[in-house]
Amino acid sequence: MASSKEAFTLISKKSTMAGLVVIGLVVALAGGYFWWCSRPSPPPPYTGPVEKLSLGTTTIMSTLLWVADQNGYFQAQGLDVTIQMYDAGLFAVNDLLAGKVQVAACAEFVLATKIVDGIENLRGLGTIGSSHNHKIIVRRDRGIAKPEDLAGKRIGVTRQTIGDYFLDLFLTFHGLAIEQVQLVNLRPQEMAEALSRGQVDAVITWGTFVYTIEKQMGEEVVSWPGQIYQSYYWMLISTPQFIQAKPEVLIRMFRALARAEEFVKQHPGAAKEITARRIAMPLDYMEYCLSVEKYELKMGQRVLMAMEDEARWAIRHNLTDKKDIPNYLDYLYLEPMAAVKPGAVKLMAREKKPNQ
Repeated sequence: MASSKEAFTLISKKSTMAGLVVIGLVVALAGGYFWWCSRPSPPPPYTGPVEKLSLGTTTIMSTLLWVADQNGYFQAQGLDVTIQMYDAGLFAVNDLLAGKVQVAACAEFVLATKIVDGIENLRGLGTIGSSHNHKIIVRRDRGIAKPEDLAGKRIGVTRQTIGDYFLDLFLTFHGLAIEQVQLVNLRPQEMAEALSRGQVDAVITWGTFVYTIEKQMGEEVVSWPGQIYQSYYWMLISTPQFIQAKPEVLIRMFRALARAEEFVKQHPGAAKEITARRIAMPLDYMEYCLSVEKYELKMGQRVLMAMEDEARWAIRHNLTDKKDIPNYLDYLYLEPMAAVKPGAVKLMAREKKPNQ
């Protein structure tokens, strides 16, 4: 029989455990309560006239756009949205400048290099995703066992896109200069055939194009991560003319995207299925996407830092006549995003140098 002291110790332990359980339940309930109170409230119902909005994007990092469209969030904000597909964000921006779409989605690199090249009729609205989805894919039969073996090889790259930039960083990291390889300008959808036919020895590309090449060529190729250290950001951009004419349309667009962001967080499986259907890719590709991509409304300092690095790169490689890095804050219009999700915008002003 247990002594009274042992019995007391046992009762004390049980009481302590019961107390911890109660405290845990209280903390969980309190956390749930505060989450419920702090979660984004649904945007107010829109009752005004319907506005048409044309968006240009690609298959990558556009999950928030697909979800907002599929779930009727754009429609609930009085927007009749048409989404035009491109194989690279650069081409969407070119159509934006030509007046064929009103908002384009692209890597921040496109905005950075267009502006440093003197095209000032563009404004960044904020980012809807970030990614590490670039890969270098090489043929095994071309004697390329390590990155240094790329010297003298033909590499497919979509020129004037962020693939250009990442390829240069990759080569530099491995002790090669861009002049030591032969660049072949290919559109993304041309890369699989060019690599399989042996027209190039390697390619750098992203997203669905990486997936397609790896599935089609299997053991014939080997892949390496194409982004040494830097994420890239999927940015919505427009023109000053559209911003001035339709600022409320952009606010309603971001309201719809904020609902899509919340849906993706709460229902990742359903979001994967929506995106897979829209881009005609299998669900296992979407598993890969979730491992390298984030979908969120955000505009942080890292985006500006990336754009400034990309401007330095363009200047260093004589891709522009400009010698100074632009103050990219002058080319951002973040009021709609900030109005819908204030915590998404976190930027510090960059002091201008005397020669800027």
